Amino acid sequence: MQLTVGRGRFERAQRGSADRDDATARCAVLLTSAGQSEEALRILRERHFHNWEGSSDLHDIYVNACLARGLDQLKAGRPAGALRDFEAALAYPANQEMGQSRSEYRVAQIYYLIGMAQTGL
Repeated sequence: MQLTVGRGRFERAQRGSADRDDATARCAVLLTSAGQSEEALRILRERHFHNWEGSSDLHDIYVNACLARGLDQLKAGRPAGALRDFEAALAYPANQEMGQSRSEYRVAQIYYLIGMAQTGL
């Protein structure tokens, strides 16, 4: 019952914050944490965000959602799907107004997971 009440509040908050990029990004974090990376990625790919210069938070949220869904795919025995998700984590979607960082610290982790998925093919 508590989960149902929490879900309803979350959905109302999500609708009420539709015009705020920061609130929408936090919703994607919550969805990923709740095991709903598919929905988080839908939001992160469909919405146009206006990123603050120098901020990498949005890209980290996107990477986390890609990796979470990829790991779910890998655990389910779908390495090809996992590979697509892991490779997507390397992208900088145009709708997020982010340029690639010169000090991207998660590249090694992403390539490790790409290797794990390729091993399963």
